[in-house]
Amino acid sequence: MQYVVDLSYLCLLICSTVYTRMTNLVDVHILHLPNENQDWWKLCEESLRGHPINVHNLGGIVGNTRAARRRGYEQGSAPYVTFVDPDDIVLPGAYQACIDILEADPSLGGAHTNSQKIDEDGNVIEEMIIPDRPWDIDKMIRCPMPVHQVAVVRRSVMEQAFELVKVPQKNTCVDYILYASVAAIAPWYYIPIHGYQWRIHDDGYHHIYDRKKVSEARKLIRKLLADQKS
Repeated sequence: MQYVVDLSYLCLLICSTVYTRMTNLVDVHILHLPNENQDWWKLCEESLRGHPINVHNLGGIVGNTRAARRRGYEQGSAPYVTFVDPDDIVLPGAYQACIDILEADPSLGGAHTNSQKIDEDGNVIEEMIIPDRPWDIDKMIRCPMPVHQVAVVRRSVMEQAFELVKVPQKNTCVDYILYASVAAIAPWYYIPIHGYQWRIHDDGYHHIYDRKKVSEARKLIRKLLADQKS
């Protein structure tokens, strides 16, 4: 695998990681690409300050989302893991709310919040009330949709999720598949607060929706559900 990162971009990643102390309960990774919008990343980075998290900035791997995501989840040693897209925003209190729930109930695999869609200027354009995704496998099979919210998972459960199903290398629905795998291992807990803002723009994932890859992901999740019930 080859990582292509220019020097100014590398400097940005190094400098932006300095403020974190690797002593918090959640390891958060961000996958960067050289052509990302730096103004949006600055806003994202600012939104992460003050949260009880350890931030890990990594270069993405074009054409292999699975490998990039796995590498991200392997960062650090905190008991909980999650990720943020560099063009999005995390709202105050979101991570602490997830931590409190997971610390109180060891049987849970993960905890998640609601989210909001925002436009390129940061204006809220839609409230996303999604208590059943990505944590209800049955509904995920019937109606797949993007998963953009704060979703904190136990590290041990995410490690199992990667082993539970073979995520295709080039399938861009990696997070959709992994979150369903988490649900097959242990329950998710829904926290009814807005914890995340998903920025909608012309270069976003929702503009490269691939029906074949979604169909492939649904088949994997359907098999996962069948195996779980057998």
